[in-house]
Amino acid sequence: MRGIALGVLCWLVIATGSAVAQAPAGALGSERFAQIDAVYAAAVTLAELDAPASALTAFRRTCNELGRADPLLAALRTVCLSEVRAYRALTPASQCDPLSLHPRKCLKLYRKVDATLGETISRSREANSVIASQVPDTGCRAELRASAADIRFIKRARRAFRLLARAVLHFDRTGDGDDVRRALERLAGLPEQPSVASERARFQRACGPSQPL
Repeated sequence: MRGIALGVLCWLVIATGSAVAQAPAGALGSERFAQIDAVYAAAVTLAELDAPASALTAFRRTCNELGRADPLLAALRTVCLSEVRAYRALTPASQCDPLSLHPRKCLKLYRKVDATLGETISRSREANSVIASQVPDTGCRAELRASAADIRFIKRARRAFRLLARAVLHFDRTGDGDDVRRALERLAGLPEQPSVASERARFQRACGPSQPL
C-alpha cells in the first residue's frame, strides 16, 4: 500500500494506473477493494491539516480490520501498521527544536523516526512480493505496490533524519548549531508528494469495480 500522509515524509507512488477493462467485481474483488478503500478513506482524514487526534486512532483501526486470513490484506496490514508507527514517531520529532530544547531529547526522537522508516521499507518490500502474486491486473498492481521511487524517497527522508541526528550530537558537544540548521533545511527541502485524496482516486480507478458498490 502506498502509504499515509506523513507531512514532509509522505511517500505516495506516482505510477500511472492503466485504464483497463474490468469485470464487475473489479481487479481485486469487492471485499478486498472495500477494505483497502476504507484505509485510504481514513488516511484522507488523517492527512488534513486540522485532523483531530482521533484520526490516527481511526486509521489504526482500519489497518487492524484488514483481513488476516487473506494473504494480500494481511501483507498490506503489516505495511499499514508500520506507517502508524512512523506517523507516531514523526509527530513529536517534527515539533522538537534541538536548538531550543534539550538536544538529547530531539536526538532520541529523530532516531526513532529513522527506525520506523526502516521498518516501513522492509514491510513494503515484503508486501510487494505478495502483491505481485495476488494481483494479476497490471494497473491495480502498480497502484498497490511501493515502487522504486517510493523506496528512494523514504531512504532520502531517512538519511535526512540521520544527518540531523549527527548534527544534533555535534551541537550537544560543541554548541555549534550551524550543522543543525543546514540539516533542518535539507529535511524541509524534501519534495512534496501527491495528496492522499488523489492517490485514493487513482486506486479506485485502477482497482475498483466497474459499477459502484
